[in-house]
Amino acid sequence: MHRIGYVQKRALVAGRAVLGLDPGKEKHVGHLLNPEGLPLGKAFTVPVSHSGYTETLWKELAARLPAFDPTHLVVAIETA
Repeated sequence: MHRIGYVQKRALVAGRAVLGLDPGKEKHVGHLLNPEGLPLGKAFTVPVSHSGYTETLWKELAARLPAFDPTHLVVAIETA
């Protein structure tokens, strides 16, 4: 039963970049992995604000993924 879920999740992220976000009260910490699972640069922070999401996050993604296509990005948010 667990194997089926694992296989489905692996198929979902196959060939896509993964943005991992660790949410915080004042800032979120993000880390980007390429489709092969290798890190793309160092971790970055995004302030918890409108400009943090609309400007900072997208600027960081564009710097790490020059040919950015949202259909090839999976966002994973850590939950407590």
